[in-house]
Amino acid sequence: MAREYFITEYTHNSIYVNSKNQGNYKNRKIKIYFSEPNNGINSDTGILLFIAGFGGNANSNVYKKMRNEFADKYNLVTI
Repeated sequence: MAREYFITEYTHNSIYVNSKNQGNYKNRKIKIYFSEPNNGINSDTGILLFIAGFGGNANSNVYKKMRNEFADKYNLVTI
């Protein structure tokens, strides 16, 4: 079974603010869920992005299952 990871990263500040000096980098975070093949990463490993749109949730069971299955079956890092 693929290995699952989760990280939280700070993102670029919002372009929809009145003042560019608000320093709101610390307030904007995103959660990143990704999986790597159980056999590890090698020179043949690719990458696949799953975009959870239209109300989708990146941490839902459907996305977890797709990340893990595709990572192992097709030798991909899935994000």
